Amino acid sequence: MLPLIVMSPFLLMPVAMWLVKLRPPWARLLAIWPGGLALYFGSLMHPVYESGPFEVSLPWAETLGLAFSFYADGLSLLFAFLITAIGSLIVVFSSRYFDGDPRAGRFHATLFSFMGSMLGVVLANNLFLLFVFWELTGFTSFLLIGFDQERAEARAAAIQAFVVTGTGGMGLLAAGVLIQQTTGTYEIGAGSVSFLAAERYGRAHTG
Repeated sequence: MLPLIVMSPFLLMPVAMWLVKLRPPWARLLAIWPGGLALYFGSLMHPVYESGPFEVSLPWAETLGLAFSFYADGLSLLFAFLITAIGSLIVVFSSRYFDGDPRAGRFHATLFSFMGSMLGVVLANNLFLLFVFWELTGFTSFLLIGFDQERAEARAAAIQAFVVTGTGGMGLLAAGVLIQQTTGTYEIGAGSVSFLAAERYGRAHTG
């Protein structure tokens, strides 16, 4: 469920372009999905507080120790809630700001891919997956910052942001390789959920 939720903004990209092109005033309807995701992440906060964090992992390249895995705790859910809630408000605002603009569909598609990338960054539980989402965040932010590509200031700001995030991504990749060499795993929260479960079990049986 959680992997599909994280990837859903990417799946909505063609829908956003089609809907905005078909009926520009309907662009604000796109805010329903990130708004619903915000409610979903908000609803998970109390269960996570009561029962502890959880992780979902789908095998990818097992021989390389890679998995499509995500980890949800209070902090990551808070950021996921902020990303989707603020994203929903931006969709509503931009639907009026770009009303009648032929570039509106491209903007909304890029915005949804940026939201998906950010969700991946805060929820990824695999170092390589985190690196992929980090690079996607850098690329989509480059497209958003430089959206008005005819302005030299926008192009310069986009290139600066891309260089900064790209440099940070290389550092992240190097750190991930070193961590894997030290720990033997790419999983960020490896063992943390089982440790919390054991701790709660111990408290229940010693108290």
